[in-house]
Amino acid sequence: MPFPSRALRRVAVAVLAAAPAVSPLATPAAAGPSPPHAAQLPTIQRNLHAVTLPIQVRTAMWMALVRTVHGRQADLRHATALIRRTARQAGSASGALRSIRARIRVDRRVLGRLLPGWLRIKAALHADYRRVKALLAESRRVVRAVLGPNPGRGSPGPWLAAWPVAIHQGSTLQACPVAGPISLTDSFGAPRPGGRFHEGNDLLAARGTPELAVQPGVVIPDPNTLGGRAVILRSASGYSYYAHLSSYGATGSVPAGAVIGYVGASGDAKGLIPHLHYEWHSGGGPAVDPFPLLQAVCP
Repeated sequence: MPFPSRALRRVAVAVLAAAPAVSPLATPAAAGPSPPHAAQLPTIQRNLHAVTLPIQVRTAMWMALVRTVHGRQADLRHATALIRRTARQAGSASGALRSIRARIRVDRRVLGRLLPGWLRIKAALHADYRRVKALLAESRRVVRAVLGPNPGRGSPGPWLAAWPVAIHQGSTLQACPVAGPISLTDSFGAPRPGGRFHEGNDLLAARGTPELAVQPGVVIPDPNTLGGRAVILRSASGYSYYAHLSSYGATGSVPAGAVIGYVGASGDAKGLIPHLHYEWHSGGGPAVDPFPLLQAVCP
């Protein structure tokens, strides 16, 4: 079967059609003179965007296949173990054996069609993320030059002069939660160990990049095993969850655009590309996919 299939091509077209349009931004507040390193940041963001677009397409294709592939692999393992047990029983089990063998043939046939393309997608994503890491290493050098090796110990003002905060009045989210170059892909719903699923989006960014309040509200630290250093931002329309911070910023009552933390890899993100795991809980309910909201306010 040719790969990608017609259905997956439709997924790719849908992702491309969802590419963010330019939205009107409020005039950023002045934050002082821009440091000499500021000129590098827009170039890094443009290069990240060029790498991220194919990642978005490939991630959508991977997610369209992953449940089927994992489900068939699990069923094949179960059927193989079952046939061994059934074969040890009396001859009356011959009908059951035929049924299990037929199930195994179907699983192998489906996997034979899907696995080669699925593995090509995974390999391509690994290569894409190596490019993302290289670009974020450039961003990290700018972070260190502007904020020092341990952002959070001093004022974020110099960084905000290099990357002015834009407030989007009237939007559900009024600011991008990361103030700096990012790679953003919609992985909401992706499977996670233990039967969990990914309840947010990951904004990949250089360690130490400031994180912003997306709405006016109240920031409450919420450190935990999975999220590491994490905060909850409660607002009038729901709450946001920020995870994997390297350090905390402002807490308590904050305006939209306030620095409430810094990008890191704490919790179960240790060893991964530093990123903000962002969740949006509209009305305080279950997490909903924040990707369209983030596209409207992020570069």
